[in-house]
Amino acid sequence: MRTYCVALLILICHSLPVVAFQWPSDPDRIIKSFCEVEDQKIYRGLQFSQPELIRPFDAGDVVFRYIQDPFSPLPGGGSSLLVLQHENGFQSVYEGLSDETVKTVPSRVTQDMMIDANPDLEEYRFCIRDARLTRLVNPLLILPGLNDRIPPELLSLHLLAEDGTLFPVVQRMVIPAGGYDVYIHVIDKVAKKNPLVLLPYMVSLYNLGSLQAERKLDTLIQRDNHLSLQDGISLKNIYDKDGNIFLGSIILNSGSASMEVAMEDFYGNKESRQFNFSVVR
Repeated sequence: MRTYCVALLILICHSLPVVAFQWPSDPDRIIKSFCEVEDQKIYRGLQFSQPELIRPFDAGDVVFRYIQDPFSPLPGGGSSLLVLQHENGFQSVYEGLSDETVKTVPSRVTQDMMIDANPDLEEYRFCIRDARLTRLVNPLLILPGLNDRIPPELLSLHLLAEDGTLFPVVQRMVIPAGGYDVYIHVIDKVAKKNPLVLLPYMVSLYNLGSLQAERKLDTLIQRDNHLSLQDGISLKNIYDKDGNIFLGSIILNSGSASMEVAMEDFYGNKESRQFNFSVVR
């Protein structure tokens, strides 16, 4: 079982009372998922198309209210937001609410309450923060599971040489020996009424059966106003200019290469692709 999932379960099990979490909006409304990138902007939670009402993902106390300010230094364009503190150590953030909603929501929120959305906005953002460990958590790790049996899909795999040459990886290609940065484009489709396209939980790269690189999109660690993945890579360095995920750096020696990309989503669906090619001096 994934290490962080175990840690989350321990936190939840030691919380009283134990209450099932709920989706703040219908999953069919998801527009962007955790760590997804668009126009150089990386999402730190889930973005939903704007419903009329939003559900608190758990009962909690309001610990922060922010009313929209066009000159705000906060991310997201200064949208009005609400932060709830939950008994299990999590905080949930709802950004894109109306000013009136932020002002009038009671200090204690229960799961059966409904929060009014902002009718003037087309979407809102939802984040989960582990206040004890100062990290943002991928909501898909915590929210009720989706009925998903579709494995992730690899759309492209590229190797970037030290001299800047980019090699799309295909079967039986020939590539010079040397060091490469590995970039992938991978998606995870979820079969719903309106099919969702998310990012998978984990992608691993093997060469000749040996693990070369791995990327997990489960949490973002917050240190000194800086966000990074658990392996230390900065959030701003996860993607290249075309939106491909940086998987890691490898050395290819001359001979035969058998490169495998293994993918896994949050619901245990797995898929892999293998590429056999030659490496020459």
